[in-house]
Order: sequence, then C-alpha cells, then structure tokens
Amino acid sequence: MSLAYLAIAFVGQSAAPTDSYEYTVRPGPNGALHVRLAFRGSASGKTVLELPDGYGDAQEFYKGIQRLEVGEAKVESSPQTPAQRVLVHAPKAQLVVEYDLVQSAPGDPDAAARYQFTYQPTYLHSLGYAMWVHPKWTGTSKAQFTIRWEAFPTGWQIANSHGEGKAVQSFRCPPDELLHGIYVGGDFRIHRLPSNGGTIIVATRGQWGFSDPDFATRIRKTIEATRKFWNDYSAPYYLVSILPLKTDPNSSTLGGTGLTNSFSLMGTTNMDIDSMTNIVSHDYFHNWNTPKLGTLPEPQIEMYWFSEGFTDFFCRWIALKEGNLSLSAYMHGWNDFAKSYYLSPKKNLNGAQVEKDFWEDYETQRQPYLRGYLLASIWNDEIVRRTNGAQNLGSVMLRLRDRNANGQARLDVGAVDRLMKPLLGRSILPEIQSIIRDGKNIVLPQTFQLSVAKITRSPANRYDLGFDFAATKKDKKISGLDPNSNAYAAGLREGQVVVSRKPIWVGNPDKEVELMVEVGTEQKTIKFFPAKPTGEFYPQLQWNESDKQKILRRILGSKA
Repeated sequence: MSLAYLAIAFVGQSAAPTDSYEYTVRPGPNGALHVRLAFRGSASGKTVLELPDGYGDAQEFYKGIQRLEVGEAKVESSPQTPAQRVLVHAPKAQLVVEYDLVQSAPGDPDAAARYQFTYQPTYLHSLGYAMWVHPKWTGTSKAQFTIRWEAFPTGWQIANSHGEGKAVQSFRCPPDELLHGIYVGGDFRIHRLPSNGGTIIVATRGQWGFSDPDFATRIRKTIEATRKFWNDYSAPYYLVSILPLKTDPNSSTLGGTGLTNSFSLMGTTNMDIDSMTNIVSHDYFHNWNTPKLGTLPEPQIEMYWFSEGFTDFFCRWIALKEGNLSLSAYMHGWNDFAKSYYLSPKKNLNGAQVEKDFWEDYETQRQPYLRGYLLASIWNDEIVRRTNGAQNLGSVMLRLRDRNANGQARLDVGAVDRLMKPLLGRSILPEIQSIIRDGKNIVLPQTFQLSVAKITRSPANRYDLGFDFAATKKDKKISGLDPNSNAYAAGLREGQVVVSRKPIWVGNPDKEVELMVEVGTEQKTIKFFPAKPTGEFYPQLQWNESDKQKILRRILGSKA
C-alpha cells in the first residue's frame, strides 16, 4: 500500500521540469550532510523553493535544514508554509542553492524516525522527500538530473533508486521519481544479482538472524517469479534496502515503503526472513496491482479487497507455482488467513465502518486483506474446477492488464465482474454486496477443494494474557493476575518479580509466552499460551502429502 505525503499550498511561479538539475552531496561541518543544487530559475524572476516536508506519518522534515543560502537571489519566507521559500532573481538566472542536512534526533533511528533523514559517521539513509530541496515542479515531464557524491570516506557504498556504485549519476525521470526514491550509503553491504537482463540490488546493514546471501536469493526469486507471471521485464533495475531500527529488546517491528524502482525495508533485527520477504513480495506485486490494471475509483478503500487481498493471494500463489513456497507452507498460510478472518472481532463490519475506521484500528484495517484473500482463493478454486484446469484466477488478472493497454481503464467492481462472469458462470456482485459491503460471513462452498483436501472445524481461542501487561511492564512485577487463566495454571502468582521475558505477541493466542520470575530465592521459567476457549469454531484445511500433485493441479490449474 502506498503512503501519501503531505500536500502543501504553493505560491508564486513554478519551474517547469524541462531544465537540468545538478546536486552535489558531500560531508558537511559538525556531522551534517552538505548539499549544493544548481538550476535555472523561472523566466518570471520569481521561483518557489520547496524544502523537505513530510512522508506518511512523518512531518516537518524542513526542521533538519540548516544554513540555507542562495547565490544571485533574494530569499523570502513564504506566507503559506515554513516548507517554502520564494526566490527573487533575474529572469532565467542560474541559481545555486546550498544547505546542510542534520538528523532530527541523534543516533540510529527507531520506528518513529524510520522515514527521517539519517546521517551517521558510518552510513546514510534517507528518502528523497527528506533530503532534496528543489524548485516547485508542475506536470509530469521528465527532467535531467545529475547527482555527484563527493569526498565520502574510501569504501563507502552508494546505492539508490537510480543506480548503484557510481560517484556521478546522470538520469532522466519525472521529478516526483527523484523525491519518491531511497538513497543509502556507507557500510551497507551491497549484493548485485543479475536478473532478466537487468540487476537486482540488495543493500543491507546490521546483523540479522539470517545471512545476506539467503535473503538476497529469496528477493531475486520473488521478483523474477512476479515478472514471469506478468511477462513484464520493462523495469530491469530494482533495489531493496534494509535498515535496522533500534527498539526495546523485547519488542519487534517491521515495515517498509515502495519507492521508485525500489523498496525500503525497515525493522528490528529480531524479525524473521519469511516476514521480511513477504512484505517485499507484496509491495513488488503492487507495481502491477493496481497501476497497470486501471485506476481505482474513490474512495479507494472500497476496492482494497482486490488491491490488497488479491495481492496477498497472488504473492503466495505465484511462489507456489514457481517452487519458491512448499505446498505445506501454502496450505498452512491459507489456514492462517482463514483463522485470522473467522476469529476477528471485526469480521462483520460493513463497508462504511471499514472505511471510517480503516486508519485507526488494526483489526479493521485487516478486513479487506482477509476478505479479499479468501474470496480470491474460493474463486480461483471454482474457476479451475469449472474449466477443468484450463483457466485460473491469474487469467482474470492478465486480462485486466491487457484491457488497460492505453492506461485509461477504470478498475472497479464492474470491470472485475465482467471478466470473472464467463469463467465462474455467474456474477460476483452478490458476494461483493453481502461480504464487502454488508459484512456478512464468508461461507466456503461445498465444492471448495473437497476433492483434494478436507475442511475441519477447529475450536477457537481468544487472546487472554491472564494479567495486566501494562502494569506488569511498568513495575516489573506480576499485576492483575486472573486465577482462572493459563498464566496462573502455569505457576505465575501476583507480585512475582519479572526477571526477564521473551517478546509477547499481544493479541495472538497461539504465540507462547515465556517469562522468568523470582519464586522465593530461586528463579523459575514460566511458559503458557495466552488463550481462553470461546466455544466457537473456524475452518481449516487438512491434506495428505501423497495427494500433492492433485492439490497443486486444483490450485494452479492443469499446467501445474
């Protein structure tokens, strides 16, 4: 899912992106990064200069700008926003802007500062939105850009959305792509992987629980499999950067954002390789779903079951098809999605409620993903069965891509329905109304994979830690213990001193809790599952490995 950056009001004349812009970047004084920009001012003699402003939930990047100076121009503050300056100069004058960039807070970034400009003695990490001062641009025409990286220590690696390993970069692109980029340097470990006539770059730093080569190989396989599915090799360069975030050792976080020819991954080093690969895979599929399938109508959240849920489905479906994911892992993944959906307290929210609370509540935000994934798996299964394996849901995605050859197609429910109907023999509109708009439960068809897998009913547990987590974390003593909980049954008692604990997955009843507490004069390890029965059940798939080929054909079609 893409993140929007803050829109600001503009004043004065704008600079059309028809000239060339030359940036020179070098170490500056007192731990700052010094940037010099040379470009030609507007013909009117008044040019609006924009400072870094914001991206996603991070704002006021301009506070990191120091000593902004402009040669051959008078600099005036903008009455509209502190993120702008107005330059008054001779018409079409050649202007030179110089400024220093400093971090908003010292040291390595945490999750709250993941999008901020970071410049340490050993490395640089920044989004373009946090780094580049530039004239106000209008339109989408390409401009000529040059970036010179000068006077950095010997051995510094340079990698960004526009290339890798060059001290001088020259390229043409729409100005937005300059800002919508990732720029890293320093002690990042660079891995270059030839792929489909191009190059995939993986740039990482820090120590993780997996090797660089293993992660790089997974990324290459993921990207190549996605390109193969779409038969689209038009963007041969791609960069994945990994920035470790500092955090409480008992916590974990993972996130990222898709940028120009790149994905910026940011997380704590206790994250596993599967989670990190999945988030890159999901975002890479978004290069097609939806930009190359059509334009989503507003409000876009109404189609997130397709843009997000279908993306989750196809990331796993393609990985299975290309042998990058085992059948067992695929089926376990389906069970995880089904369990998350049927146990969600928000599964019956209607579309209006989902739209209203989407950005405020995690369980609400998950609904389009879960609903779309399960609907995709059901419809794929039905298409394969009805066409005897000749077609699958991928056929619909490719036809949606083909109908948008001119880039002007509208991607709405009607467009998807028109392509699904001949393959399903019916319309999907009643299901969209019932499940997506009215919030009714997804009911698995009697025919769903019953020829190759058995649907069982598993008892549902709700998350119940058994004690007051916030108070316990604050006082380092067990507080608010429920004597009817698994925590009590495992040996926890009110007032016990917590010596240490492993990360607690809040909200997940299937992740075991492990704490070390003081019991008298001794220390004791307590383990338990934070769960309590609800009396409800949810569907799960069971299968025999001996039926592997039958199951693959039922999921992928006759070419499996």
